[in-house]
Amino acid sequence: MKSDDSSAGDRVGQNSRIILVSRSPKTAYAYWGISSADRETVKRQGGTNLILRVYEVTNIDMDDIPAHSVQQFECDEKEQDHHVTIPLGDRDYVAEVGYATADGRWLSIIRSLHVRVPAV
Repeated sequence: MKSDDSSAGDRVGQNSRIILVSRSPKTAYAYWGISSADRETVKRQGGTNLILRVYEVTNIDMDDIPAHSVQQFECDEKEQDHHVTIPLGDRDYVAEVGYATADGRWLSIIRSLHVRVPAV
C-alpha cells in the first residue's frame, strides 16, 4: 500500500488482485477482486469511495516518478470490472484500485502489472 496511514499489521493487497488487459488500441478492460480484509483495512483508515485509476506509465517506474496521466473512475462497491477508453495507443498502462477518503487521501489496495496497449 502506498499510504503512510497503514500500521505494520495492516497488509493491504495481500489477498486482492487486479488485472488490466488491452482489448484494442483504444480500449482496455480492468477486472479485480478485493478481499473483505483488505476492504475493511482501508475503510478503517477512512476510505469512503471505491476508485479505479488507470495510469499511463510508458518508460517510468511509478514508485519513483509520477504517471504521465491518470484516469479515475468511481465504482460501486459491487463492481469488479470496468471497460476503459485509452487516450493514446503505443503506451504502457497500469490499473489500480483503492479508496478515496473524505479529506482527499488515496488509499491504494492493489496495482496491476504494466500492460502495453498497441498503436492504432
